Amino acid sequence: AWATKSPCEQILFEHVLTFFDVLELTALAGANRYFHQMQWPRSAILYDFDSRPLDLESLDSKLERLGERLRSAASEEERCRTAWALTVLLNSCYLGEWGDGGKLARMLASALVIPAPWASMSTACAIAQLLRCSDTTLNNLLAEVGVTEVLVQLVQHTSAPVQQVALKAIAYAANAGICLEVGDSLISRLATDLIPTIISIARWGAYPNQPEAVKAIEALAAGSGDDQLKVVIPDVLEFLVHERAEMKKAAATALVHLMLIGEDFVIKACEHGCLPKLVDGCWRSTGFHQEMLLMCLELITMREACQQMAVQHGILELLFQRLQDGNVMMDRDRQRRIFYMLLAVPTDARTAFLQESQRRRASAIRHMTWIARQR
Repeated sequence: AWATKSPCEQILFEHVLTFFDVLELTALAGANRYFHQMQWPRSAILYDFDSRPLDLESLDSKLERLGERLRSAASEEERCRTAWALTVLLNSCYLGEWGDGGKLARMLASALVIPAPWASMSTACAIAQLLRCSDTTLNNLLAEVGVTEVLVQLVQHTSAPVQQVALKAIAYAANAGICLEVGDSLISRLATDLIPTIISIARWGAYPNQPEAVKAIEALAAGSGDDQLKVVIPDVLEFLVHERAEMKKAAATALVHLMLIGEDFVIKACEHGCLPKLVDGCWRSTGFHQEMLLMCLELITMREACQQMAVQHGILELLFQRLQDGNVMMDRDRQRRIFYMLLAVPTDARTAFLQESQRRRASAIRHMTWIARQR
């Protein structure tokens, strides 16, 4: 199941997990004579299962033993197996279940940053899971022992699967910073060191990694708010009109988080021609994608310096139409967002409203009245 993940083997895998803990499974895998050929590290991170260590009381001792094995591994294969075991164990627990989280995280990270080129995939998996369990305080500890530098190397790795896992690790690290809403040195340093590489992957990287790279930009914007991220805005705007729907959605979400950093980011996006792309995208898109595009337009209309540009690019016609869409009537938050955008430019909204047909004016009044009465 670790190797192929066929439906039948996935069922078998889930049943096996009910009888063995992750270290016992690791021992079984190590006894397999085809161990070298199995793609177990990749599956360990990308296969989403809900396993739990059988004995949480011994969790700390298991983590410590794995850390010591990483430090003293006699071969690349042993290090690879150990890093994989650590990956699955970390995927099975939460930070609150660790006895001394700071001490364990520092010890494990110190072992993982030891150079091991052959074990790049398993190292990337283990670091990603370590960051998934982390918070901002631990992220700073991890940065002190060199995790940032290792992540930079992994994102720049020639292996596309290794890159993919490293990009996911960046998102985990950023999420830890978001939860506590404080600065994070690991994320700030990643934003400084990785912007050119991430943009390169988004443009020319392996097919599955391109949207992951755009999601990494979103994570860095949400987690660091670094002023250097302004340089990615022209590229993100190009991805808004990408041929792949997945790239368009990822770019819209990333642009929201970039604009949330501050007014300078909103103005820069407008200067680089975001408005026609956003308005056209809203006409063509639906669901979550359209929601992200509308959020971008809302952030623009909140800035007085950008309001007239928005009006000139036809935002009012779009808003009146979206206000009257039947599906919008089911989404109160979206209704209010559209309503407040219209109120941000009252004079222009009044003029545009009077230019609508009598039937459309009556419909708009009915919908706006309904919205105003909602609590």
